[in-house]
Amino acid sequence: MKNSVKIFTLILLLSSCISDGKNIENPDEHTNDRVDTEKPTNEFQPYRSTSHYVESNGTQKIQYSDLTIVLEEIEMGWDDMYLTDNDSIYVTDKDTAYFDLWPGDWFFDKKFNIEQSEFDKIELYEKIIYKMAMRSNRTIEVPFCVINNWKTFESEWSPVQLNQNELKFRSNEEDINPIINFTVEELKAAVKEHCGIEWYNEIKNMKSKDQLPSELFTTTYIFKIVARKSKTGDRIQKFIVFNTPTSC
Repeated sequence: MKNSVKIFTLILLLSSCISDGKNIENPDEHTNDRVDTEKPTNEFQPYRSTSHYVESNGTQKIQYSDLTIVLEEIEMGWDDMYLTDNDSIYVTDKDTAYFDLWPGDWFFDKKFNIEQSEFDKIELYEKIIYKMAMRSNRTIEVPFCVINNWKTFESEWSPVQLNQNELKFRSNEEDINPIINFTVEELKAAVKEHCGIEWYNEIKNMKSKDQLPSELFTTTYIFKIVARKSKTGDRIQKFIVFNTPTSC
């Protein structure tokens, strides 16, 4: 991950912001394929599980209505409404699965596969969303505030190189140069509105961007999985959204 997202910062973030989430794809009116919208919604609903248990073989499953993806165990959770009698299975009739990452090794280099063997060609694409965040010098439980519902940077979809014999999640984040343009006064106003008056008081007298204790923060990783049947040419498309820990 880029230097803007420090590991120690993520460990400090003990709570997550909950915002409305929507499916990021629509059925194509002329085909049976699923296609993503040009500008998917930037805010996603994070889900949490009530149990940390996983299957003894160290895997988790995402069961869509027409496809099942088996994941190597990842430090994450989801909402009770998606739990079955097996806490490691996420079941949904939508084309998008939403997960709330916990501090840990996350999805990087984690293996996955498609349970239905007739899908023998897999493609993986990634989109990343960034927001501005502010650090605090005060002695508080979480001295870090992500400015939600403000300006964001959203990368284009980029293909992730896969070994078809051993599918793994990888990220192209090192190739992205995220930029969010703002003025000092704009950031002050956003901090005051979204983080609170005490956060604003720390920066209200600052005159330049160099003085501001702000940084870009990676809030969301979106993966698009395209599964193909080489014999028939049929394809199916699913999305996995990983939300990183953020403070409110």
